Amino acid sequence: MHRAKRILCPTDFSRHSRYAVRRAATVARASGAELVLLHVVPQATLGGPNGDSYPLILPLTGSKR
Repeated sequence: MHRAKRILCPTDFSRHSRYAVRRAATVARASGAELVLLHVVPQATLGGPNGDSYPLILPLTGSKR
C-alpha cells in the first residue's frame, strides 16, 4: 500500500473547513505524513506614482524551502 508523504488541506477558516483540517491532521499524524495547509486570498496591489498598480507579493512563512 502506498503511503502519502504530504497531505494538502485547503482551508477558508469556516466551521466545515476547521473540521476538515482536524481530520487531515488526524490522518497525517497516523500515517506520519506532513500536513500542508493552504489558504488563498485575493491578490492585493500597490499603487505606483503614475497610477499604475503592481502586484503585492508576500513570501510564504513556515516553509521548509
